[in-house]
Amino acid sequence: MQTFYTQPGFWLAAMAAILMYVNAVRTLLNPVGFSKYMGLPIDNDAGKAWVRVYGLRALFIGLLVTYFLVRLDAGSLQWLTAFSVSMALGDALLVRRAGGTATRRHLIIGAILIAATVALHRWSVASL
Repeated sequence: MQTFYTQPGFWLAAMAAILMYVNAVRTLLNPVGFSKYMGLPIDNDAGKAWVRVYGLRALFIGLLVTYFLVRLDAGSLQWLTAFSVSMALGDALLVRRAGGTATRRHLIIGAILIAATVALHRWSVASL
């Protein structure tokens, strides 16, 4: 039986949590810059508030992933990443419909989440 730190799924989930924390901080420090990164630039205070809402979502996801990592709960992480694919695809669709510039980035994130789901499934099965 392999230990958790040899599992690609563990490291993919850990990287995802770190990126969620980085995104949360970026939304607070520079909401305009983060909106450009996401493909939907904003230029008003209402837009900044919505970017910060996104940051809270990112913080929540980071905390949830961290909780499952600490518990070494590959099964829950597997389902979380599987369901998160819908967020990445939804983001891609919203950006595309709004004429934004980062549709491909969101699709790549979705593909990475699918790969993470597969890796986490393998870890979950190996843990049984």
